[in-house]
Amino acid sequence: MLCVGCPHRGVFYALKKLGTLVTGDIGCYTLGCLPPYSSLHTTFCMGAGIGNAFGLDKAIGDKIGHNIAAVIGDSTFIHAGIPSLIDIVYNKGMMTVIILNNNTTGMTGHQEHPGTGKTLRGETTHKLDIEKMVRAIGIEFVGLVNPYNLQKTEATLKEAIAYKGPAVVITEHPCIMLKSERAKPKIPFSVNTEICNQCGNCLDFGCPAMTKVESKPPTINPLLCIGCSMCAQLCEVKAIKPKK
Repeated sequence: MLCVGCPHRGVFYALKKLGTLVTGDIGCYTLGCLPPYSSLHTTFCMGAGIGNAFGLDKAIGDKIGHNIAAVIGDSTFIHAGIPSLIDIVYNKGMMTVIILNNNTTGMTGHQEHPGTGKTLRGETTHKLDIEKMVRAIGIEFVGLVNPYNLQKTEATLKEAIAYKGPAVVITEHPCIMLKSERAKPKIPFSVNTEICNQCGNCLDFGCPAMTKVESKPPTINPLLCIGCSMCAQLCEVKAIKPKK
């Protein structure tokens, strides 16, 4: 499953709510095909997600309101996704590309890539600006969101899908397994069992730090929680707050 605090969780949670047809790619985010999200529907090979989404958009886009999106990581996008995005602009596509920018090559060991500003030897180099490159290709709708902000993420994706033309949404948050992220102090969240009404919203989010035993309210493991706050945003009665 996705790691505790993985920024991709917010994206897949929103895509599931929107009922979007999602074509995937090769990366940690391929796990979005599994419950509780089950919101990634195809995965073929590295870089194929964008082209698959474009083909589906041309074939059935009108029938489903162009509610089609491709998800691709920053490293994979630079490696194999750029030509397909150019093709979408050139051939007047109307689907959405979501670039999951976590500032690393997460799946295979956190290697640097042209978008990190570091070479594989750790030397400082020119940092590719993905937003500027996407705009240079000809994408006019470019949304930038922190996927930890669930409300804004959903609203931006909804706006991108409704846009009459090709749209790109770039989600920006470092992979939580990076050394720089692991070194940051964490303030875990906890559940106020006196307020909790056991609605289940937080459990539907699928965070490994949260568990529930029989009829008791859910609990958050303070040793696992990194304080991303996404579960708290889902709590209707505000029973989840930072642990003092």
